[in-house]
Amino acid sequence: MIAEVFETGPVVLVRMEVRRTVAPGEPQLLEGPDSRRELRITPNIEQVLGLAPADVSTIEAWVARIHPDDRELASRRWRADPDGTTVGARIRYRMRHGDGRYRWVESLGTIHDGDPRQLIAFVSDVTSEHEEEERLRTRERQLRTMFDGAPAQIYAKDLEGRLLLCNTELLAVWGLRSEQVIGRTDHDLWPESADAFRANDQQVAESGMPMVSDEEVILDGELHTYLSLKFPLRDEHGTIYATGGVSADISDKTNDLRELRIARDVAERANISKSEFLSRMSHELRTPLNSVLGFAQLLDLALTDDRHRENVAHILTAGRHLLELINEVLDIARIEAGRLPVTIEPVDLRASIRSAIGLVGPAADAPAISIAVHEHDEPAFVEADANRVLQVLLNLLTNAIKYNRPGGSIGIAIEVPDADTTRVLVSDTGRGIREEHLDAVFEPFVRPGPDDGTIEGSGVGLALCRSLVELMGGALGLESAWGEGTTVWFDLPTSAVATPTEPAAGGDDDEDLIHPASLHVLYVEDNEANRALVAHVLALRPGVTLTCAEHGRRGLELARARRPDLILLDLHLPDVAGTEVLAELQRDDRLRTVPTYVLSADVMPRQRERLLDAGADGYLTKPLDVRDLLAVIDDHAPGA
Repeated sequence: MIAEVFETGPVVLVRMEVRRTVAPGEPQLLEGPDSRRELRITPNIEQVLGLAPADVSTIEAWVARIHPDDRELASRRWRADPDGTTVGARIRYRMRHGDGRYRWVESLGTIHDGDPRQLIAFVSDVTSEHEEEERLRTRERQLRTMFDGAPAQIYAKDLEGRLLLCNTELLAVWGLRSEQVIGRTDHDLWPESADAFRANDQQVAESGMPMVSDEEVILDGELHTYLSLKFPLRDEHGTIYATGGVSADISDKTNDLRELRIARDVAERANISKSEFLSRMSHELRTPLNSVLGFAQLLDLALTDDRHRENVAHILTAGRHLLELINEVLDIARIEAGRLPVTIEPVDLRASIRSAIGLVGPAADAPAISIAVHEHDEPAFVEADANRVLQVLLNLLTNAIKYNRPGGSIGIAIEVPDADTTRVLVSDTGRGIREEHLDAVFEPFVRPGPDDGTIEGSGVGLALCRSLVELMGGALGLESAWGEGTTVWFDLPTSAVATPTEPAAGGDDDEDLIHPASLHVLYVEDNEANRALVAHVLALRPGVTLTCAEHGRRGLELARARRPDLILLDLHLPDVAGTEVLAELQRDDRLRTVPTYVLSADVMPRQRERLLDAGADGYLTKPLDVRDLLAVIDDHAPGA
């Protein structure tokens, strides 16, 4: 009957009969040298294991098909107690299928009808089940390896805050054993931080959303900061039953960030101090230069003797060189601070080159250096700041003249490396730069190679040029060969719009002078030399009356007593700041409309913008350009 049940099912029925006589009370041995071990197997073994019953008609044939590594387990003796109540056990082993491959089978043996001489076994193919179990065991080992190998504390707590599990990192950090942790709460283990931990766990459990936070704990008497990721754990129905967490000690990084913030704050304060220092130094340096250049310009206008005018020209040249150096240092500082404004617009490179050559041409005449422009067939427009492009060209051309040889040449060319880039190259026939000095060529205040002291300059120009070009979205580079010369190039973005602003090349020395009929000017300035300079300049305009005040409050009194036609105002006054004087003028209904121009050595752009926004009509910088001041006088003359 039993065999009939298993004729076609997935379980093979194996029946073993042993015929042997034993003494009463002796355990029945179901195999032995004098036993006849015959197997009777259901036909469905062919469907399950690809074998015919005749292939395994004896126990030896059956054992021969078991994997060699599993035979010892599968061949264990089946014993029956005298009462025949038990035999063998459930075992799993590999057996060779009819196709030659091994399959996992599971065998369960028992005594048939209480007769210890008859054993039946139920054998089934469990390969798929075994492989799935192996995959699960492998995955569990991998997860456990990750769980315990992670350099972070991993844990899970039930909704009451009791720890359900934790990894070895958590135990190692706190010096605990698993039995000391599992089932305990935060209040039991970390009482100082328990309330914060519990609040975060409850927030995750109530919201059903993960959260990241910094959590602090006391470990070995020291405060440690942990970055914790906490998340809900759900059962198969989606119900939250616990919270999981991963916490990593970031104390070192927190300290580093704290130190970085402190360093950043110090750097910002230093940057502010540097800006204030630059503003102060600008004023201190420009104030004496104002007198030097201002009176030199007046002498140049008044003198007729060529020899004396040549001497004055030397004064002007030296003074303007010093002023240029001050401006370059300030420009570099403003670029580093991100405070140098640029106005990007279409710029005609050809026009810029013509303007630059016109300005540096006289400097090239004495050493008989020729300047040749290699014309480009197509229009050359770039997206840049017109004034800064001119500044770069002037620097490069000035260097090409200074470092050239007498009778040498300078070449200027425009190229188009690609559709988006336009390149300008400035080449000279000077001595060049040695290869070992090329790396330092763009360092501020560094002049590569031997310096015999005969060439003017501070080593700022190339560093400033590179910074300016990069500020406009371009790049600048240099190629040089010792004894052959140097080529400096810079790239700028090509512009598709041909509506450039051509930079101005300066005023016309032969322009007609305008003589106002009558103009009352009030000048508020504490520096005697500056007052004298302005007085001499205004003396060139008949009909101009000048009143001076050394203090800000005195200037306000004079302005209210006799409303002037024009006010010139210094910022650094001994009693009140010039900004406060300007504010008082703006609050006075009678004086608000009087044109007020600031004369200051502070050239920082933000200062200029702030004062213009506060009501100033113009801003003139020291050293004073005499013609700029005369232009202001002429603009406000009666009938102008």
